[in-house]
This record gives sequence, C-alpha cells and structure tokens, in this order.
Amino acid sequence: MVNLFKLRASSRMLFLVFFFLTLLLVSILIYQGLIVHKVSDPFLITGLACVIVYTTAAIVFIATGEHISRLEKVLWIVGFLVLNFLTAILFLIFSDKLRIRYHKT
Repeated sequence: MVNLFKLRASSRMLFLVFFFLTLLLVSILIYQGLIVHKVSDPFLITGLACVIVYTTAAIVFIATGEHISRLEKVLWIVGFLVLNFLTAILFLIFSDKLRIRYHKT
C-alpha cells in the first residue's frame, strides 16, 4: 500500500516544480510575442502539459488529505477545474498552512 504522507509530499513538490515551470514558459511566450500567434509552438504545448501535471498533483494532494472535509475537497477540486491558475496561486499560498493544520490534529 502506498504511504499517503509520501504521496502527499511528492504531489506537493510536483505541483511546485510544474507550476513554476509553467510560469517560466508563459513568460517566455509573452516575451517572444507568441502567446496568440502559434498554437503548435513547443513552449505552448509544454506549458499545457505542465498545467495538466500540476493540476493533477494538486488534486491528488487535496484528495489524500485525511482531515480535510468533503466540502473543502470539493471546493478545491472544482476551483482547479474551473479557475485553474487563480486556484493554483491560492493553493501555493495556503497549502503549507493546510498541511501544518491537518498534521497537528
């Protein structure tokens, strides 16, 4: 059986790496002026793959939380599916506080 603490820790680290990689790729695209022009650009395709990875990692982090209420899990997951980037920034701010709060109980 998979250790849930290790799964949560690795999913948070995966989220951080791919979220900042996405920010880097988006800033490169903005600098090059390619954000609207080329849909098949490798930076754009890699950026979309990073978004999928960090969204999945954050959902795994939230879903494996033992002391998180169902309503809070649903709100975080719906937030990631609907308002991905805004929820990712909020998750980046609050995930440490969530982890500390839930592991103390």
